[in-house]
Amino acid sequence: MSNITVDIGELCTHCFEDTSFGSGKKVNRIPSGSDAKIMLDTQTFDKEGNLIEIPITINGWMCFECRLIECDKCDKYALEVEHVNNGNTVLVLCEDCYEEMDKAVMEEDIDYVEKKEDENA
Repeated sequence: MSNITVDIGELCTHCFEDTSFGSGKKVNRIPSGSDAKIMLDTQTFDKEGNLIEIPITINGWMCFECRLIECDKCDKYALEVEHVNNGNTVLVLCEDCYEEMDKAVMEEDIDYVEKKEDENA
């Protein structure tokens, strides 16, 4: 089945709030496309018994608030984040938490090098 595209105009593709001139959200919006599914109703099934869903792409804008991403460490929202592989998971860190972590890692490395130098002396 081909994908259907729906243009929702001046609405945010995530929260569906108005981003048009005069809404207070036009300045920091960005063009956006978002994937969604239309379900006909809860009783519409195909021959195999699967619920019928129609995939669509919603085109519009994304408001500033929906662009913000939550930091996994401090729970603040930021526009710019860093993704850090932490073994089995990937952490999303704001700039402040990333710099704090980066500084701690560098200090650990320096302590490790100094300890090795002392052992070899």
